[in-house]
Amino acid sequence: DGRGISLNERMERTRRGLAQVGLADLIDRPVPYLSGGQQQRVALARALIDEPEVLLLDEPLSNLDAHLREQMRRELKSLQKRLGVTMVYVTHDQEEALALSDIVAVMRDGRIVEMGAPRDLYDQPQQRFTAEFLGLANFIPGSVERADQRGVIVESVFGRFVAQPRGDVTGPCELFFRPHAARLNAEVSETLGVGEGKVTELSFLGETTDVFIANGEHAVRIRVPAAQAPAVGETVRFSVDPADAAAFVR
Repeated sequence: DGRGISLNERMERTRRGLAQVGLADLIDRPVPYLSGGQQQRVALARALIDEPEVLLLDEPLSNLDAHLREQMRRELKSLQKRLGVTMVYVTHDQEEALALSDIVAVMRDGRIVEMGAPRDLYDQPQQRFTAEFLGLANFIPGSVERADQRGVIVESVFGRFVAQPRGDVTGPCELFFRPHAARLNAEVSETLGVGEGKVTELSFLGETTDVFIANGEHAVRIRVPAAQAPAVGETVRFSVDPADAAAFVR
C-alpha cells in the first residue's frame, strides 16, 4: 500500500493484532457475524496493527450492554499492561474512568479542572466539580466556625463536623463527604464530627443499602451493609472522619 508495507507483512500484523485481542481463531470470519464485544476487539486490533506509541480510545464501550462493558474494561486493562502502550481513554462514564486509569483528567467545557490518580480524585477532590462529577456525593450547606488542628469546624443543620478546607474557606461553605465515608449509629460520646436526623427512605442495592437521612429540608445519603440498615422513621446518628470530609466555598 501507500506506506510500502507488503501483503505478507500486512497479514502478519493482522494475525498478530487479532492474537493480541484474543481473536486469532476468527481471522476468516466476516465482521458482521461477530458479537458486539468481538467487533470492539476487531476495532482495537485494527488500531494496534500500526504499532502506535499512543492509542486514543474515544468512548469505545459506549454501545455495549453493562455486563459486556465491564468484561471489556478488564480486557482493555489487561491488554494495556501486557503491551505497555500508552492509552488516552475518553469517557463520560465515571466508573469506567476510575477502573481503567492510572491518571484521570476531569474536564469541563474543554478545560482540565483537576488531574490525578483515581483514588485521590475520588476520595480527596480539590475542586467541587470533581467531587460532584466522580460518583455519589453529599453537599450540606454550612458555615466555617473556626480552624482546628485537624481542619476547620463546620456548623450544619445535622451537627458540627471537622473538614479539610478547599481554598480559603471562611463563613458560608458546603460540607462534602461520600456516602460510604459516613458510619451509621456512631457510638461516640462527643458531638463534634457527629450528625443526627431521621431516616426517610431506604434503597436496597443488594450487598449494600442507601439510607437517606433528613433534618428539615436537607438530606444526606449514607451507604451501609444491607444487614445494618435501620428502619424508616428511625432517628439515627452518623459520624464522618475529618480526613473524609471537605469544606468548599459556597
